[in-house]
Amino acid sequence: MKKLSVFAHHSEAQLARSLLISHGIRAELLADALGNFTVLVGEKDFDTAKNIVEETLTKDMLLVKPATRPNHFKKGIMFALGAPLLVPVVFNYISLHHAYKYWENSHKETNDLLKVLLIVALNIPTYFIIKYAFTMVGDIGSMMGMPEGAEF
Repeated sequence: MKKLSVFAHHSEAQLARSLLISHGIRAELLADALGNFTVLVGEKDFDTAKNIVEETLTKDMLLVKPATRPNHFKKGIMFALGAPLLVPVVFNYISLHHAYKYWENSHKETNDLLKVLLIVALNIPTYFIIKYAFTMVGDIGSMMGMPEGAEF
């Protein structure tokens, strides 16, 4: 099997694969760690398949470039999980920023929305940790005999 094309989204790669199969060309689909989807065809069908894909798909639709793009979903998850343990406000901001970037670059399908909501949900515990920390600071201040509203 020989690599024919690399697509940034599963739906585009599946469309190319289905198009080739409808022309009687055996095609397979592989995904990589960056979220790219590669269409493979047999060596004897390569030239025909390349012509079919180039003529049909590139004329009829605008294809998103495959990734060398950063994986905003994975970065969003990583920062969301790191937020309660390390600098919470900064990590949550970065996590939500990557969730926003992921949404901007997505097809805005249900699956994409669920991924963004997962990142947001993973950021919620940090709110409660920070709220608890500020409550504790207030309790410490009152134990030290500081008047209400006084700053450290």
